[in-house]
Amino acid sequence: MEETSPTHKWYKDVSVVISVLAFLFSLVTTWYASQQARQQQIAANKTELRDIITRISEIPRDYTAYAQTYTDPLILGQLNGSLQVENGMLAKRAVEISARLPGEVTSSEYLLIGQSLFYSNAPEEAAQMYQQAVAPAKNANDLSAALFGHDFRHGMAEVIHRV
Repeated sequence: MEETSPTHKWYKDVSVVISVLAFLFSLVTTWYASQQARQQQIAANKTELRDIITRISEIPRDYTAYAQTYTDPLILGQLNGSLQVENGMLAKRAVEISARLPGEVTSSEYLLIGQSLFYSNAPEEAAQMYQQAVAPAKNANDLSAALFGHDFRHGMAEVIHRV
């Protein structure tokens, strides 16, 4: 094997060049794979959040359908209780997911999560969601809804705490 000397340049040694190129290729592919994994995780979180928000928005319709179908207050109360538990669980999960998606959650999504938390007797958490709904507002409607929701629900939370 040829020794490297001060007169022998390292970049003229084919095995060293190949090793350096292989190392650089390894770094680039590792970085690319991690970026792809991150993007896939964001997409999965967005999909899960969208599914949760869709279900949360269906809960009031389910309650209305139950109220029209069942006349027994005991059965209706049980169904309503189940929907309330589901609503609370979904809202908490939505909060967890939205925390992993900074800058990716829309104002409307924050508002719906806040509303769900408010109706699940979590007014402080709801107020936080309403505050977060202000920043991503893209138009006057989103902004006014976020500000109204925050002010209204925050005021209602104060009333609830006083009772």
